[in-house]
Amino acid sequence: MNETRQKSGSVATGPVKRGPWVVTVQIPKDPTTGGLSRGDIREQSRRVFEGLKESMREAGGSLRDVTLVQVFLISAADWSAMNEVWAEYFTEAPFPERATIVAKELARPEMLIEIVAFAYVEAA
Repeated sequence: MNETRQKSGSVATGPVKRGPWVVTVQIPKDPTTGGLSRGDIREQSRRVFEGLKESMREAGGSLRDVTLVQVFLISAADWSAMNEVWAEYFTEAPFPERATIVAKELARPEMLIEIVAFAYVEAA
């Protein structure tokens, strides 16, 4: 697979793979409706990390291959709850580097979180 992209409005979902490098952007999509999750920060965090897990599977890897995650939150008060959910998904070393950015707003008003993840997936 050289590239997998599905467009959701103007946002590509699914991994983009170039050689061993994978880049994916995840928004809090509801797996039942395909629309945005309107849950609290814990629910939305689970949606983005589940999306990341699925994107990594599609790219032939796993969460252990993730090297860097940029997390965008609209409130610094959501950091602790997001971090608790993060710990459910990233359970063993090596852990990815992470930058958490608090933004005034994201592309859609109902979004509390968005992530950009980078991974290195070696050929099988």
